[in-house]
Amino acid sequence: DILPWLEESLFRCLPHRYLSQYAHPLLDFVAAVPYLIHFPLPFLFFVYLVGDNSRLRSVYSYLWCAGWVNLSALFIQFLFPTAPPWFADSAVFDEQDGHLISVSPKEAGFQRLDALFGFSMFHDIYSKSPVVYGAFPSLHVAWPVIVLVCQPWVTERKAALNILWIVWIAWAALYSNHHYGVDAVAGIVLVLFVNFMMTRVWSPFRESVLTARCSPVDEYPSDSRLPLYPPPSSSSRSISSTSQPVRSPSPSLPRWSSPRPVAY
Repeated sequence: DILPWLEESLFRCLPHRYLSQYAHPLLDFVAAVPYLIHFPLPFLFFVYLVGDNSRLRSVYSYLWCAGWVNLSALFIQFLFPTAPPWFADSAVFDEQDGHLISVSPKEAGFQRLDALFGFSMFHDIYSKSPVVYGAFPSLHVAWPVIVLVCQPWVTERKAALNILWIVWIAWAALYSNHHYGVDAVAGIVLVLFVNFMMTRVWSPFRESVLTARCSPVDEYPSDSRLPLYPPPSSSSRSISSTSQPVRSPSPSLPRWSSPRPVAY
């Protein structure tokens, strides 16, 4: 498999196997939180953008970026199908004809939560997935990156929280054996590439992207209109209303200022 080879070349180990050694019900629950929020995340961010006029101009660029990222990821997944770690580690093939004999469930590490709570929530979610060999790139990691690059209100605090979310779901993807580390890196690189093409090459919403990122939308209220110049005073209006220009009188010199002869 090419993904384990890339994993070994990049990280010098298989991080998903290392993390899965520390499986614990509490860690299973922590890993499940970003995975469950992953499904409504695109809609929630869309609602956030349309909820305020200062953020409304970023809606089309967000949809454009998300559409191209998902389309590119699906194209890569169908063109180069790659098995996730849970499949590669648990699949048993017949030595004679090579057909699949057995494999772990699609929910991978989250099957422990299904067994703990007594209902098959994750099994019902992942058993309906039409794409089995679509580990590379990881859209679970790509979506928080899309939210990060499409934010018109990036500040240090909010960017740090978003980066923390990206690290969180990347760890959950490896801990649950759903993705390799290279899958997470590829998801991040794909979003950054699409964002570069939008802002530096071409996009029908390129101007709105640059305006939303360069203008301080939160520094001033949206309805503030400061005049560029102060309003003219009444004296200036009266002067401008006269038909003839008004000449300022030349200053008169005092009498003693004229030169006097000096007697020696």
